[in-house]
Order: sequence, then structure tokens, then C-alpha cells
Amino acid sequence: MKKENINRAIKYIDSWIEYNFPFSRAAGFVVAIGQGDKLLWQKACGMANMEKKIKMRTDYFFRIASHSKMFTAVALMQLVEKKKIKLNDPLNKYLPWLAETKDKRYRRITIRHILEHAAGIIRDGEDGSYWTFERPFPKKKDLIKILKSTKLVYRPNRRFKYSNVGFSLLGLLIEEVSGLSYSEYLEKNIFGPLGMRNSGADVSPDVKFSRFAVGYGRVNIKLLRKPLKNSSTNAMAPATGVYATAADLCKFTRIFYQKTPILSEKSKCDITRMHWIIDKNNKDYQYGLGCSRQKIGPKYYVGHTGGYPGFITRTLIDVDNKITLVFLRNSLDGPWIVNGIIKILQFFEKIKFTSSARKFDEYQGRFEDIWSTLDIINGGDRLIGVYPDNWGAPENNDELQRIGKDKFVLEKVRSSGPLGETVKFIRSHGKIIAINYAGTIVPRVRL
Repeated sequence: MKKENINRAIKYIDSWIEYNFPFSRAAGFVVAIGQGDKLLWQKACGMANMEKKIKMRTDYFFRIASHSKMFTAVALMQLVEKKKIKLNDPLNKYLPWLAETKDKRYRRITIRHILEHAAGIIRDGEDGSYWTFERPFPKKKDLIKILKSTKLVYRPNRRFKYSNVGFSLLGLLIEEVSGLSYSEYLEKNIFGPLGMRNSGADVSPDVKFSRFAVGYGRVNIKLLRKPLKNSSTNAMAPATGVYATAADLCKFTRIFYQKTPILSEKSKCDITRMHWIIDKNNKDYQYGLGCSRQKIGPKYYVGHTGGYPGFITRTLIDVDNKITLVFLRNSLDGPWIVNGIIKILQFFEKIKFTSSARKFDEYQGRFEDIWSTLDIINGGDRLIGVYPDNWGAPENNDELQRIGKDKFVLEKVRSSGPLGETVKFIRSHGKIIAINYAGTIVPRVRL
């Protein structure tokens, strides 16, 4: 994606978020876009701490939950490259106590099966109340007890079956093979080499909790939110424990599109290619090794979602364009704007900004009346009318073709709009102040 195109996209995304955020129900969020080895843009909205009225900043820590699975996958592929393990090895080769499990099918589970979520292991155990803080997250002895006493839900390699318990088991494997704790391994082999100074495998007493955004539950019937605890995930850190800033996540995702000593090209391909379809009714939503793969519009993106009490997060990586999008929200409800941002990036990617096309820039702006808000965007060889309400992205647009000075015709409209009718831009002292949109005068409210 060309520099001018992505810069124009980011400028519009910034405006689009500022317009919509006041109508959203989120406590706050941070969005970041990186390309290549650069962090191009970050934006913070809302509150990091509603009780203390502390505004959100881009450098706050977020619990990124199941993004942890990507770090666990990278760690295991590093151990494969060092010839310490093989993906098709049965897990009990390294963790002999698995032979003591109640269900003997555990002996057939390979490392690859768990990385693919195809081992058939229970998702969170028979008592997942740690997700609501009714009890602590399982420690190592608790995790082993869950595994020894719980039958597999499906036989290995039968189908996709998401499992936090399974990925937690992979953390025990990393510790056994490397001789380091999971936290120490990530710091030495991933966080440190990538310069991720604002990340960790799990919270601990020495972490500065003041650097975290406070996580909040959903708005209740009284329109109030409850702040939620920020506690250690213990032995489940490899599945859901990692915390990071948006900028640090951009640093991490570069390994998937840049040459790096952290991971070989072969390992990157194995992590990001399709191994299973997550939903049989949606073949474009797939899973690799600790990494999801999703088609949005015409292309696939890799990354992960994350859900920890009070935090909802998403990372999408456009490997071809070397672009990363990170979205971190500190409330369980609120807008899910990731797909909208991707559609804006895709929209701007295909526009050719020639010298003649740039002449359309003076018409760009936000126009608003009692009925709606309309964003006029330079579409290269025409103007595009986008309706941004409710996080509307460039998808079902109006298209305006120039027919004279400040005069355009509506070649395409959404729904039952005024197709074929005329649009004229109104000036005062040379500046555009309004638009006559097929007979309706709509004032300009923003450049």
C-alpha cells in the first residue's frame, strides 16, 4: 500500500473515530496502525479509569488475553527450530504424567493437535468460574488435576475444538523443555529481542498496576459499569495471560512479514496458514497454529482476538502490505470497529491519486443536517459519499461524477437515494461552505 494512500486512510480513520466515539458505549480504547518497522499512528479515546476520571492514553497496558496463544505458538516453533521438540511428537514424550490421565486418548495428543485446537481437550475445565473471579485462575497443580481427571470432549484430530486448558498445557511443555518459566522464556526469546519493554507474560506483584487501563464490565440497566479485578492467570498465562501496549503488539506482529532471527520463514508460514476451519458455516474463518485467519473483503488477515474480564482486543495483520491493525478496549461492551477500519484501508488502497485526482481534495469534508451526516472523500476519478453514522465505513456509498465546475451527478446511491440527480458545492469567498445535495442544502461542518 502506497504511503500517500495509507496516510489518507489514517487521516479519515482518525476523523471517523472522533465522530462516532461519543455515541459509543465503550469506556475507552486504543487503536494503532503499523507498517513495516514503523508505528504510523495511534489514537486513544475515552477513559482509562472512570472513577478517577483519568483519560485513556496510548501507552496504557491492556490484558490481551488469547493473543497469548500467538506468543505461545512462536515460542514452540522456536523450540522446533532448535530441534528440542517436534510438532508431531506426542505430548507425553515430554510430560510423562499425561499417561496417568483418566482418558487414555491423551496419549495420542501431539503438540500440533493442541496448537491447532484439534486435541479435543475441554475448553476451560468443568469449573470455569475463575473467568468471573469467583476463584483464582488454576495454578500448575490445579491444571494437572484438571487434565488427569477430565475426559476428552472429542478424539484427537477429529475437529476444531477451542481449548484454553490445552494451550495452558503447552506452557508446561515450554517450561519442561527450556528449563525456564513461561514468563522468563518470553522475556528472553521474544519480548527482549523485539524491544517490547511494555509487555509481560502475566501480571505479578512487581508490575506497575497504575500503568494499566482499568477493565470494566458491561453497562447495566442503570447505565453503570463495574470495574473488574486485574489478577494473575497463573498456569493459564500461555492461553490468556499476556499484557501489552498497542505499540508493543505492533512490534510483535512484524515478525510475520519481516525477516527476523526470532522466527524462520517456514515457521511463519506454518503458523499463519489454514489448518482448520473454525466455523463450518463460514469457510473464510480459519485457524493456523495459535493464530486465526479471517477473510475480510477480498483478502485474508491473520492475528487473534482476546477476551479477558474487562478487556476485548483484536489484532489483524495484512501480510502482503506489511500492515498491522491493533484494537484494545477496556470494557466488555462497546463498538467492534476493527472490520470498519479494515474496509477503510481497503477502500483507500485501490485509489490512484494522480495529479488530476488531487484536484478533488478541496471538496472533501463532513456535511451535516438534521437527517444525516455525509463524508465526501476523494475517490481518485470521482467523489465518494460515505455515511459514517454507527461506524459506517466506505461500503454502500454514493458516487459523484464531475460534470462541471463544483457540479457533480450522482451515478450511484444507497437504497432509494436521488440517483442521476445533481450535486453542487456552494462557496463563500472561495471556500466551500455547503453542498446542494439533489435539492437539499447541507452545511459543511469539518474539513
